[in-house]
Amino acid sequence: MQIPSTLSKLGNALFSVLIALMTAQFVLAGIPKLFMLEADIRGFNNWGYSTAFLFFIGVMESVCGILLIPRKTAAYGAIMPITVMIGAAYTHITSGIESPVPALVNIALLLLILSKRLPNSIPRSLNKSGDDQTNSDHR
Repeated sequence: MQIPSTLSKLGNALFSVLIALMTAQFVLAGIPKLFMLEADIRGFNNWGYSTAFLFFIGVMESVCGILLIPRKTAAYGAIMPITVMIGAAYTHITSGIESPVPALVNIALLLLILSKRLPNSIPRSLNKSGDDQTNSDHR
């Protein structure tokens, strides 16, 4: 049948679009923080965070966005910003600024990426059965 093959190709294409959009979002959110813009410094200070933390978040967002692209690093690229998004949601809830919903949606999308890419990140030597099914099921 052609339909399952077509649906699989469509799903893979949509997943690739998701990876591209999440990569762009994190890189484009992270890079400005590296320039320590006055508005970002003021915002982080108002929330009780230091400028060093602002820079750290910028590095995390930028690096993790790039790590989402290769299959073997995508799980790491998804795990690390989940912690950042949990912190962002917490900050939004406790400070009363804006809605935490975008951060929560990001967490859900990163968990989806993690579920599809984590098996590709496990070294073959840890695959006790000796077969490659774990890696071939998530291409």
